[in-house]
Amino acid sequence: MKFLKKILEEKEISYQREGKKIIFYPNLDSKSFTFSFPHILPHIKEDHFLDQIQRLNKKPDDFLILLIQAGYASLGYVREGKLVLHKGIQKYMVRKKRGKSQLTYLNQKGKSRMGSRIRLRESIEFFEEINQKLIDWSGELIKAKNLFYSCPIRLWPYLFKSKVKCPMQKNDIRWKKIPYDVHIPKLKELKRILFLIKSGKLYPVNQIPPDLMKF
Repeated sequence: MKFLKKILEEKEISYQREGKKIIFYPNLDSKSFTFSFPHILPHIKEDHFLDQIQRLNKKPDDFLILLIQAGYASLGYVREGKLVLHKGIQKYMVRKKRGKSQLTYLNQKGKSRMGSRIRLRESIEFFEEINQKLIDWSGELIKAKNLFYSCPIRLWPYLFKSKVKCPMQKNDIRWKKIPYDVHIPKLKELKRILFLIKSGKLYPVNQIPPDLMKF
């Protein structure tokens, strides 16, 4: 915040807004650097981006983080920027030699043996447990402004096909796909993704003035 205030006070630096980014120019001919606003901030009109900067000082709205991979899930509810609820889920869904989830395997082969049936049962329970936890958090989720998620395309529909119904609709406008590579969803990874979602990002193009770097 102090960094942005300082550069906006510089008379020789101009800037323009592009979506959720501000591009700063040391002069009219060369691009200096870009600041990307945190994903938790809403999109605002082009001519009001200075108001967006002011919001960086305020506590963010509540949101959910849902990370899903085959056999692993990590759920977190964030209030005022802090992780206040967390749940990790792990199930036996992946065939050890091929590293392919049982749901994917059945869609391709359609055959089932004992090991396959166990993996299928665990796969079903996997999404039921995710949705049950979301139901448990329903009182909080009503207040959530964003539902950030990361999930393989082939697995995403199963969240909404489970016998334990997901408390949010698939077309809920609050769903926002996390634009980062996600490692195995555990608590440490959940906290890393939370940090990325909350943080603005600076993309240097040319050299940033040294007197601005200390901010």
